[in-house]
Amino acid sequence: EWNLLMGRHEERLGYTWIEFGRRLPEGGAAFLTLGCGLRALEGKSGVQRWFFHTSQRIGQDLQLKTQDGRPLTRDQLGTLLGSCGQIVDGVEEWRRTVDQLLFRLGPRYEALIELLIRLRHPQLSRKLDEKVLSAALSEALTPLPMAVVDDVAEAFR
Repeated sequence: EWNLLMGRHEERLGYTWIEFGRRLPEGGAAFLTLGCGLRALEGKSGVQRWFFHTSQRIGQDLQLKTQDGRPLTRDQLGTLLGSCGQIVDGVEEWRRTVDQLLFRLGPRYEALIELLIRLRHPQLSRKLDEKVLSAALSEALTPLPMAVVDDVAEAFR
């Protein structure tokens, strides 16, 4: 919450987002914006958060501020998203949504996210637990089908 309040504000609301785009075979482009709204109140522990996805581009098709320059509330954002996007409240549902929109990995997505979090841990090499790392890698990286292993082995003969 200090990121939003910075010791100077009683209440603060803000957004962060990332935009993905790709060229379409028939010409033109398709875009996907993933974002998070954050709201903090002084004296209240924690931050309210909601996630959103849309085919709209921030600053072009969708403004995250009102006419007077204030960040949109969650409800205002929902109204503007309309049929071009969706608001998601829960973290688990958001992870499933991101997986479906970008990767379609299913159960492997959660394992890969956990692996990334573990690998980003500061000073990983100082406290390296080989058993924990091996378990994380095994969970995240599913075994190859034997047919693939056989094909690769045959190619090396």
